[in-house]
Amino acid sequence: RGSGIGYLRFLLRRWLRIVPAYVTVILVYFVATPVPCLTWFWTNLLFLNNFIGPQVVQGADAPNTADAPCLGHAWSIAVEFQMYVLSPPIVMAIHYLATKRAAGAKGW
Repeated sequence: RGSGIGYLRFLLRRWLRIVPAYVTVILVYFVATPVPCLTWFWTNLLFLNNFIGPQVVQGADAPNTADAPCLGHAWSIAVEFQMYVLSPPIVMAIHYLATKRAAGAKGW
């Protein structure tokens, strides 16, 4: 049914919906804060800030330096996008295995 194309389209729509506003907020934060988050801003852009960054290594109380996280509270946006990426393949794999198992039970 063209599920691969539908999945990529789904991801593109999610990305286009989230990224423009998210990048705008990151840029405003970057300009407005006295000490910008030079080291870790890329983790936000790649939706990895819940896995990589000083708040993961040093805890939530990372020092307010250039090593400080960019929008540490934006971890939920990273989790949201990770769920958009991972959920459909997991559901498709479960569906495939369940269908295969059901077909095997019918003697196919």
